[in-house]
Amino acid sequence: MTDLSVHPDARRLKQEIADLRTQLAETLEHTLRLEEIEGPELRARYHDQLGPFQLEILELRFENAAVERKIERLIRLQERGEAITSERLHTIDREIEHELDDWHQEIRAKEKRIHESRRQLYGLSFRDVECVERCGRIYRSLCLALHPDLGAERREDFEAWWHAIEKAYTRSDVEYLEIIAFALEVEVEDEASCQLDPEDISLGGLEELRRERNRLTQRLDEERERHESIRERPPFSYRDLLKDGRQLDTKQSDLKRRAASLRERRDRLRAILDRQSPVDAPTPPVRPSTSR
Repeated sequence: MTDLSVHPDARRLKQEIADLRTQLAETLEHTLRLEEIEGPELRARYHDQLGPFQLEILELRFENAAVERKIERLIRLQERGEAITSERLHTIDREIEHELDDWHQEIRAKEKRIHESRRQLYGLSFRDVECVERCGRIYRSLCLALHPDLGAERREDFEAWWHAIEKAYTRSDVEYLEIIAFALEVEVEDEASCQLDPEDISLGGLEELRRERNRLTQRLDEERERHESIRERPPFSYRDLLKDGRQLDTKQSDLKRRAASLRERRDRLRAILDRQSPVDAPTPPVRPSTSR
């Protein structure tokens, strides 16, 4: 019988498997970084840079819609010859407020996103780059030791700890990751890239090695495809916009022009409303923004 430990095909296949497992661990870490760290950071920057302009547009559209509806109701009352009393005006305001409640909820949600984004960016300004890199090394080491996609045979440990590992990685909690690695007796390499020793791969014959090589190749291709798919969707599609000051200025200027146009329309609508309403009638209530 041929000794697999010295068979050239076995050595080559084991090296390929070791490389594929290392690459898959790196790709899994990169994908998690995209989804849980870089993506939220890009989204926060987007809302910080453009959110206030978009919020103003939402508020102006809300106000204009409210005034338009009030004008329409007043015209119908006048056509029917009905008196426009203060009580009737208050009833109209309540009806319009109820009709536009979904719109108002959208405004409040936008205000909340802007606030949370600015708080998140403030926290990121204190992030330790070396700590983030250390978290990446520990995560990849834990991938190699526990993740079933990489051929690890510690399913109970994976199911018990993996959620906590991903959460700790997401918040860059290097101390907790080190505690988990120590508790699970997983050695963490000091090098940036965790390398798997081919001699640690214990599979049966050449066919089993080939099947494992093919399985890992397919799994790596799938994960890379998912990685690229994520990069093509928001918030990653904002990356070029946020990096290019000229593009960002152009986008902000466009939003300012849209807001200016809406303000002009608001002023015209208010003038029409003043002509339709009694002199002492209040203008329709517009809920104030809490973001500025």
